[in-house]
Formats: sequence, C-alpha cells, structure tokens
Amino acid sequence: MEIKKPRVCLVHIPKAAGTSLRRYLEKQYHKDEIVTFYHLGMATDVGTDGLEARRLFCGHLDFATFRRILPEDTQYITVLRHPYERVLSHYYFWRSYKPEFAKTSLPDPVGPKLARQLDLADFLRCEAPIVRNTIFNVQARQLAGAYGTQMKDLDIKKLVSEAERNLTEFAFVGVAEEFERGLEVLSSVFEWEPPAETIRANAFEDLKSRNNAFDPVERDQEITAEVETLLEANTEADRRLHRLARSMFYEKAGW
Repeated sequence: MEIKKPRVCLVHIPKAAGTSLRRYLEKQYHKDEIVTFYHLGMATDVGTDGLEARRLFCGHLDFATFRRILPEDTQYITVLRHPYERVLSHYYFWRSYKPEFAKTSLPDPVGPKLARQLDLADFLRCEAPIVRNTIFNVQARQLAGAYGTQMKDLDIKKLVSEAERNLTEFAFVGVAEEFERGLEVLSSVFEWEPPAETIRANAFEDLKSRNNAFDPVERDQEITAEVETLLEANTEADRRLHRLARSMFYEKAGW
C-alpha cells in the first residue's frame, strides 16, 4: 500500500527565507504534486480536483485564503524574520532590480522604481500603496488573513491576536535567523531526509549570478535614529509575532 506524502502548504512571507525553504520542499515531492500560487486565480485554474491531487502548495497568499481554498488535511508551515531585517531586505532587493527587467517581468514595477529613487527614510514613510503593502506589518497581516484590509482600518491589537491564534495551528514555524537548524527540525517533523546543503536563494551572491535581472547593491545607508523610529512604527505587530514565532521554534527544537 502506497503511503501518501503529507499535504503541506508553505505560507511564504516575502523576504523571510521562503524561497530557500521552497527549494528544499520541492525536493520532497514530484513536480506534478506541486502548485506555486502566484495569484489567487490559480486556484480556479487548477480546480478542486486538481488541488486534491496535489501535495505541496506554496505562495504569498494569506493564511485565511489558503485555508479557504485548500483541502482540509493540509498542514501549514511558515518562516518569520526579524521585522527590521525583513523590511530592509525588501528595500535593497527592490533597489537591485534592473529597471528594464522590472518593467517587463513584474506586474507592477513601481515598487522597485520608488526604492531606487528614495533613500531609506523616505521609503519607510512613503504612502504609495505598493510600498505600504510591502513594509507595514506584512507578517502579521499575512498570517492573520488581513491582506485585503485597508491599512486605516487595521486594529493592531486584534491583528496580533488573530495572527498569534492562527500561528498555533501550524505544523512548523521557523525563524529565518535559525534557518539551517530550522530545516533540520522541519525534516524531523515530516520524516524527510535532512538537507545535504543549504541553498540561500535571493541572497546577495545569488542575485549577482542572475545579472540579467539584478544589479545587487550593498546595504550602504545608515540606520539613523529617524530610520529606527520609522522601522518601529511600521512593524509593531510583526515584532510581537516574531517573538512568539521564535519561542515556538525554540520549543520545537528542544532549546
């Protein structure tokens, strides 16, 4: 009797080691068992029967959306990152896009354009919707299922409470700061072979190798007191959630 592989969904938080994790996950499944959601419409494209036949799902959709469209036996995993580091990583990632590549490959190239034009402090206070959606408590919004909620309507206390409640339902919660150890813990949870090597996707050296699309830039801007204040204002919920994720991971890892 064939033993079915676990049905797993990676709730991929942007710039939190998710691409690196996905590369490991994809080695555990046949390509026909995998769906990567680049937009919600793909659920309709695949269809209910198609989703039932798949075993691994990945994407930047929020948890509530995944839970609504995926089979009930799906087990959820995610990785969170220190909020300041996640925001800075996204800023410099956008600045690394070559303009011509961004124009032709991204559905909305405005984000990379603004990141190149604005210094860090101005970027953090920028009110453009694509920037706000990228830096304002992204991890809490994605895990609380509040991606579609208007920023002005968000109640931070309720946002954190919902995200924390959802996080306790996950089969595995990692933190990017302990990524290598996280892969070991994850492999034990699902009884997979531990990784032979760690691949850091979208890291500086990886972007340098993709020189047709990126011209990676060093983190060259000072973290001033003003920048610290702006980072703090944009990540209140994420900082509280990251502390919980770290505690959950340490408990799972036996630390």
